Amino acid sequence: MSRLHLFNPENDIALATDLPHFTPPRAAIQLAESLATLPAWWADPDDLILCSPGDTTWLRDNGLLVEAFNAGSKPSSVAPWGWSRYTRTLLARKGVDSSLLPSDAQLDDIRTLSHRRLTAEVYRLLSDDPLPYPLPPAPLETDNITLIDSLLHESRSLFIKSPWSSSGRGIINTTTASPEQTLRLAQGVIRRQGSVMVEVALDKVVDFAMLYDVTDSGVVFRGLSLFYNEAHSTYAGNILGSPSFLNSLLCRYVDIDSVEATKLSVADTLTRLLYGRYRGPVGVDMLVYRAADGSLCIAPCVEVNLRMTMGRVAHELHARHLSAEFTGLMQLRHGNSPADSDIYMRLNPPGHPFSMVIRALSDADIAY
Repeated sequence: MSRLHLFNPENDIALATDLPHFTPPRAAIQLAESLATLPAWWADPDDLILCSPGDTTWLRDNGLLVEAFNAGSKPSSVAPWGWSRYTRTLLARKGVDSSLLPSDAQLDDIRTLSHRRLTAEVYRLLSDDPLPYPLPPAPLETDNITLIDSLLHESRSLFIKSPWSSSGRGIINTTTASPEQTLRLAQGVIRRQGSVMVEVALDKVVDFAMLYDVTDSGVVFRGLSLFYNEAHSTYAGNILGSPSFLNSLLCRYVDIDSVEATKLSVADTLTRLLYGRYRGPVGVDMLVYRAADGSLCIAPCVEVNLRMTMGRVAHELHARHLSAEFTGLMQLRHGNSPADSDIYMRLNPPGHPFSMVIRALSDADIAY
């Protein structure tokens, strides 16, 4: 019983297009090719990876007992980074049996659930089961430019988000865009995707996420993800460490009771929204923010990702390949830098435009 893994980071863009055939941006193509072997770090022995056959030597040299998929391979299931019509087409073109691929109805449901309105649904359900801290304002979905203009006059600190987008793309920060530019961009998103999500900008202190699996028996909590974003919300890196270590870092800002209550309430909410409609990994992005009175609170749902995430990669990597005591930082780097003295471990073969590496955790990183 072997699974076929595929790293397809363009999946969020593919969900936005909803097309079986399209050409991803060049950067997404380069990232997919550079990190094609990344699933080997969470795959089981004898699983299959959709990658170049030449990469298998590098995989085995690093103790990863997986094989490259070929036309004669017979996986029992398929586990891409995420599902879309484009992903199904790509896998079918590679020779994956159609019986292992989702139907049109299943893909429609995944796309519907991947819409950013899911965050508003999470907040609606969380408000029915009060948490030990106040909830921030829930996101608002709208296709009304007049309403957006009115909200801009009330507050210059908003995020206006596309229903489907990836890695910080499709997010308008009204503190850096003029009202005229904001309205023009929002109108374009509404024309292409039908609506936008409007959120009040919070005074962010730290980013984090909670990781879950939706299984046949329910929603299972897998762990925490503590991560860094660069400007424009693009991914910068994940802290690696034991569950207790990650908890200790997060609890520098909020108490453990609030963390535990969030974990349980969000799991219950995901059960009500996803169980029976989606099966696979889920990452719920959250943040700690400073409220108007100066207190630190949790925003328990900034985004819901119905796919693998870099946070889940960090979790699986630490659990499967590193000692319980190890702490480090997993980073995506542009350019190949095999001679960097700070690299503890490389997660993809050298010679690619992008590298995923692990380095030791510095004092500056610990000041998470």
